[in-house]
Amino acid sequence: MRQPLASNPGMKVVQKSSNCSDKKPGCFRCPRCNKGYRWLRNMKNHLRIECGKDPKECCPYCPHRTKYKSSLQKHIRNKYTCEWCGRLFAWPSSLRLHQRMACGKSPNFCCTLCDYKSYFKGNFKRHLFCKHQIDMY
Repeated sequence: MRQPLASNPGMKVVQKSSNCSDKKPGCFRCPRCNKGYRWLRNMKNHLRIECGKDPKECCPYCPHRTKYKSSLQKHIRNKYTCEWCGRLFAWPSSLRLHQRMACGKSPNFCCTLCDYKSYFKGNFKRHLFCKHQIDMY
C-alpha cells in the first residue's frame, strides 16, 4: 500500500482510509474536514482551493459566488436574457412569461393603500394579505 504525501509538513495526517467504499486506486481524506477523495491530486486541490475558504469567483449579474471559474461560467451560461430589457432569468419559461406579461408594460395591479404595483394578480393578493391584512382568497 502506497502512502500519500502531504502537500506541506503540517499536513502529515493525510492517509489512505481503509473504510472508504471506493478502494481503487485509493481513498484520501482531507486532514481538515475529513472529506474523502479517490485521487490524491483532487484532495490536494480541495485543500488549496476549497477547504475552509470563501468563494473568490463572483457573478457580475447577481450575488452568486463560487470557488471555481468553470462553475461561474456554467452559472452565467445557464441564464436567459430578455432581449428587450436585459433582465436575466434562470428558466426559459420565466423569460417567456416576463416578455408576455411584464416587459415594456405598466403594472396591471396597483395598491390603493400604498405605492405597491404588480404585473401579476397572485402577487398583488399576497401583498394585500401580508401588508394590509386584507384577505382576497
